[in-house]
Amino acid sequence: MRSIRALDYLSLTGSLLGAFATVGLLLAAIGIYGVVSYTVAQRTGELGIRMALGAQTRDVLWLVLRKGAIVVLTGAVIGLVGAYLVSRLLIAFIPLPTRDPLILACPGYGGAGGVLHPRAPRHES
Repeated sequence: MRSIRALDYLSLTGSLLGAFATVGLLLAAIGIYGVVSYTVAQRTGELGIRMALGAQTRDVLWLVLRKGAIVVLTGAVIGLVGAYLVSRLLIAFIPLPTRDPLILACPGYGGAGGVLHPRAPRHES
């Protein structure tokens, strides 16, 4: 009877952690979209002037992608370090593998999506 309750507790805890992690990942994606869109919207005038003075479309696109990638990759590195540290902390509560590749892949996946994302706000301007 005790082992069944212990397994139920671990299952509930794991489900709650997974749900909160999913919500956190969704909020991070929305935040990345907002920051990159805001940055591109602020620079719309500058980008228009560059285009009027003869800049190629690919040069302006590269400028937007590079700026977005710097911000997103910095956040992804911080996220990877945070995910590793939190996974080490959680091992005290739930018997998880300490270096589970899936745990460390989530911030990398979000970072990759954010690096590829800055192209979308360009079409709005």
